[in-house]
Amino acid sequence: MTETIHVFPLGEGWAVKGAGTGKNGAFFSTQKEAVAHARGIVRRRMSGQIVIHRTNGRIAVSVHGLPRIQKPPVKSSLGTANIERAVSRLVLERFASV
Repeated sequence: MTETIHVFPLGEGWAVKGAGTGKNGAFFSTQKEAVAHARGIVRRRMSGQIVIHRTNGRIAVSVHGLPRIQKPPVKSSLGTANIERAVSRLVLERFASV
């Protein structure tokens, strides 16, 4: 089953948590360690995507075993950075409420 794994800053470190799971995620002191852990999870499951929420609110996506995500043909008037920040805030708010 394909899953989205989120890597996000939490306190003084970085957390790794699967989307839609009630389980507690893993915690790491560096972003590099957290991303490596997330990649290991995705590789074991043979497919999935990793969404990295950066400290500035921007998002980076890494895909393994799935088709690449295509960029939309029309640019948004809202701006990519603003949309990424809004989506990131929404996801992190949902994680905080679980």
